[in-house]
Amino acid sequence: MTTSWWVPPRTDEPELIDLPTTPWEDVLKGMRDVQRLNKLLLTYNVLLDTLLRHVRWPEGRPLRVLDVGTGLADIPRALVRMARQRGAAIEVVGLDLNARILEMASEHTARYPEIRLVQGDALALPFEAGHFDAALNHLALHHLPTDGHVRFFQELDRVVRPGGAVMVGDLERSHLNVALARPFLALFTSEIAQHDGIVSILKALSAEELTDVLARTGLSYLRREWLAPAAQFLVAGTKP
Repeated sequence: MTTSWWVPPRTDEPELIDLPTTPWEDVLKGMRDVQRLNKLLLTYNVLLDTLLRHVRWPEGRPLRVLDVGTGLADIPRALVRMARQRGAAIEVVGLDLNARILEMASEHTARYPEIRLVQGDALALPFEAGHFDAALNHLALHHLPTDGHVRFFQELDRVVRPGGAVMVGDLERSHLNVALARPFLALFTSEIAQHDGIVSILKALSAEELTDVLARTGLSYLRREWLAPAAQFLVAGTKP
């Protein structure tokens, strides 16, 4: 664990969205705020642009993409909209551990037959090796236990074919990012967004810890590519 004048200690405080006692209407409101945040930060644009840089659309079959920790499946929906605009075929699997969240996601994907929702563990993905052209995740790494970070990257790598892409975006833990997040999160109305936004940063990896995790994965093709002003990084690469 990294702690310094720049990096606060990592907290074990749970996020409200993860507590079984949190009312589901509050969970839904908080997740909708996450979607608003993604739109404000142009997260979808960055993810889609990065995906297209790291993987070629296959000929003769749909592009197969896995979104781990899919939530309300906002990223799969963005992927499908992009494919439709390109006139290209795509199949997206949105995976989440929480069955109730997947139930809510199914309501948002009713008009997206290209999306299939699957319940499963991010540290033991229920898919064959090399099945996907791309595997990605955004804002779920900090939800995992510390000893699961390396395994998570390795699982994403396992289910991606050679020439496919792995992409992981998350928050970065630092005192500065906590300070910058407080006034920004005040724009959101839900208690979950305001509370969990800060807790999420304090649960996340520091820049030094991320470097260490990537080194221990043995996946030398993964690189940190992007850091947004709102405390986010993106790790991505094309599997050799």
